[in-house]
Amino acid sequence: MENNNIEAYKKIAKLITQINNPKNFKKARLALDRISHNKKPVFKFIYTKKQNLKNEKNPEIVIAELPFLDILHDFFIDNLHKISPKNQCKSKFCECNIKYDEDRLFLLMWQLVFYFYYPEKISNWEDLNSEHLKEALSYDNESIEDYKFILQQQIKHSFSKIKNDFPTETLLDKEGLNQCLFKKEHNTEFLEIVWESKSQLYISDYIDQNKYRLIFGLNPKSESFSKFRIDKVRCIRCTTTFYILREAIIEEKRNGVWDTIYSTLSQNNSIKYISKANNLHYKIWEALQELYSTHGLTENQAEVAAKLNFDIPLKHSTLRNTKQQLKKKLGNIEKILQIWDDLEWV
Repeated sequence: MENNNIEAYKKIAKLITQINNPKNFKKARLALDRISHNKKPVFKFIYTKKQNLKNEKNPEIVIAELPFLDILHDFFIDNLHKISPKNQCKSKFCECNIKYDEDRLFLLMWQLVFYFYYPEKISNWEDLNSEHLKEALSYDNESIEDYKFILQQQIKHSFSKIKNDFPTETLLDKEGLNQCLFKKEHNTEFLEIVWESKSQLYISDYIDQNKYRLIFGLNPKSESFSKFRIDKVRCIRCTTTFYILREAIIEEKRNGVWDTIYSTLSQNNSIKYISKANNLHYKIWEALQELYSTHGLTENQAEVAAKLNFDIPLKHSTLRNTKQQLKKKLGNIEKILQIWDDLEWV
């Protein structure tokens, strides 16, 4: 890194600002502050402060070597997050909005590609496609302006870091992840059943035995299935693994005739598993928490019950207190169940 890259560094700082703070929140920006004694560029995060914070020092970062744009990018994101209102993070690349580092790096790479071809203004970045990316990755012309050459290095670096984390077709087409990251529409495939409820669905309770025996060819007296289960699924596009809660339902097809309904996610041919909600959960206990919360437990009680089911330690005292209260509550419910028949009229 030489001093003659000062103008390039200034343009890079402006680029990072435009990508991360397009709405100019608190006029937050990245700026080249100086070149250090070791000939390294020093960048500062600057924003409009309240009067009582006027003497507070601006955060800064020293860049030691190329490639560095993803580091500079994360530096800006972290500091923009710190000045954002609670629960209203202003950085679209922050983990508040995009969970995984690989996903953020993927989107940054596409932003860089766009600037590589349209350095002055972003007008319609949807026009970019895999051919543009391939050209950018193979582009090698040392006569290019300093900051464009730096961008080209950054694109290659980002591509190299994430190429094993995404399927090739997703990596070369930005639209592949847009569905996952922004619309939350994942193209999932079934991996395995990871939990099944002790609560059972009994065929004989739902279907006339004679019709059932004729259509299903099974014994309704002994046939039962778990009412709920948790499936482990994976998104084919972004490869992220999720957990989803499903409920077993027997459906009447038409005119009182019961029929088998097949589901690609079901290993049982005589019932259909449907999702209780559209939510995909990153953690298995969160999927079970959904079950408990929809059946009368508070949020904390549902979390406690779910974590204990999977032997997950309760690290917070609030949850441990909730455990004791829930244990007492369940004891009272058990007593009520003993006289349930006398309360059904209520």
